[in-house]
Amino acid sequence: SPTELQVGAQRIKAKKVVIATGSRTSIPPIEGLEEAGFLDHVSVFRLSKLPRSIIILGGGPIGIEFAQFFARFGVRVTVLEVVGQILPREDQEIAQALEAILRAEGIDIHTCTKAFRIEKDGAEKIVHGECTGAAMTFRAEEIFLATGRRPNVEGLSLEAARVKYDGKGVVVDDTLRTTARNIWACGDVTGKLLFTHVAEYQARLVVRNALFPLASKADYRVVPWCTFTDPEVARVGLTEAEAREQFGNVKIYRYNFEDLDRALCDGEAVGLTKLVCTPKGKIVGAYILGPQAGDLIQEVVLAMRKGLPVGALSQTIHVYPTLSEAVRRTADQYYREKLLSGPLKRVLQLLMRFG
Repeated sequence: SPTELQVGAQRIKAKKVVIATGSRTSIPPIEGLEEAGFLDHVSVFRLSKLPRSIIILGGGPIGIEFAQFFARFGVRVTVLEVVGQILPREDQEIAQALEAILRAEGIDIHTCTKAFRIEKDGAEKIVHGECTGAAMTFRAEEIFLATGRRPNVEGLSLEAARVKYDGKGVVVDDTLRTTARNIWACGDVTGKLLFTHVAEYQARLVVRNALFPLASKADYRVVPWCTFTDPEVARVGLTEAEAREQFGNVKIYRYNFEDLDRALCDGEAVGLTKLVCTPKGKIVGAYILGPQAGDLIQEVVLAMRKGLPVGALSQTIHVYPTLSEAVRRTADQYYREKLLSGPLKRVLQLLMRFG
């Protein structure tokens, strides 16, 4: 009921309840998959030995992280992704740059490829798929499933508590309250943004809203995330394509790690920083492909959260030599563009001429 839970033989009463049952691997309807057997990000750590080869179904963050993980242990890795790029939610330029790095490490990546049937052949598993209508076959000892997540809502008798849910998870409002006034939900089970740091943010919000009278609304406008490959891929805000669709004219500022002194000294001069801004300098998106990208993106997250323009990043003194200089040098492109184009350029030329 809305105020009672049964745990085994015990009944627990509570005036307020929080549902935080998380999510699990989503198993796609591929013929023969369950009969052939598969690994996921949980069961993989129960292996007693590494397979010689593995096919990873899904080129999202989990699939790509584990692809590099296995490849660096000497496993022959094949990645199959349905859409046209790995990390489908990321900026295309960044995803393609990471794909080139992974291919150089020997990872075989196939985008626009859908698996439709799996069968066993002795010690190997065969994946039958297609790419733009052409049949393709892949062989490996193991299959790793990285095809998304689904909420853990089954078996909870949520109907008895008058809590609505659907295929995406428990239905909640902006304050994370469910359709039952005394029940809240947080984390993956809400189907919002499936990241640990978002679940933590929601949990803190739920505690506040459940215990105190003035409810606070969840704010997902500036949510960063990171794919922990080597180098890392960190992102906040819109991709370049999303920004162009929303704002029309946008400005793109880039800086390569190959020109960054600290990255050169550390032997990690691979990657780039990318800022997506409006013509007036409002930051609407940022990407970092490089060492410690998950840490470096936080400066941009704060700037976006507080509404600081890209020029504020450029004017901030950064310690030398550090990786954080990559953010400042990317922001410097904003002023360089202004100085080298338009009326300001002509004014500067006159000033230089008459010195």
